[in-house]
Amino acid sequence: MSGGATTKSRFPRKLKALAVLVVMLAAAVVYSEVYLGLAIVVVDGKSMLPTLQTGDLVLVVRHYSSIRVGDVIVYRYTGFFYGYYLENALIIHRVVYIYRNNGATCYVTKGDNNPVYDPGYPNVCGSIEFNGTVVSGVPASDVVGVVVGGSEPVVIPYLGGLSLALRPIKGPT
Repeated sequence: MSGGATTKSRFPRKLKALAVLVVMLAAAVVYSEVYLGLAIVVVDGKSMLPTLQTGDLVLVVRHYSSIRVGDVIVYRYTGFFYGYYLENALIIHRVVYIYRNNGATCYVTKGDNNPVYDPGYPNVCGSIEFNGTVVSGVPASDVVGVVVGGSEPVVIPYLGGLSLALRPIKGPT
């Protein structure tokens, strides 16, 4: 071999670029979580169609100042939800009504594509009549945050699809 021969890299250029992109995305996630108080949540399901689709990423403001009717929020839910038992699941739905019960602020929520309101927590928020239906809200203490964009969420399409493909399926769609 001559001294001027070049050796090819063990990793193709596209693979290196992908690795750099993954590292940059991971750094952005850590930065947004730690320094900006944002969470990145992957949408899973059809309940928020056409606004949000499976595989979309949304940024969630954890330290929000207020929630208004029309805002899309993320909350934790444990209990039966449309026939499935969920434990500590993240739900991304729209606020349709706000009320107070025994000192707790409660949010009645519903997926844009769902025919009925979410079950809420009647043990904390009680039950009220809203639009001719008896409903219960989600207490503010279970709200993780407000999706960036409020009533018109800012969406990063498709990027969450890989994480959904790598985990087991559970819960409603």
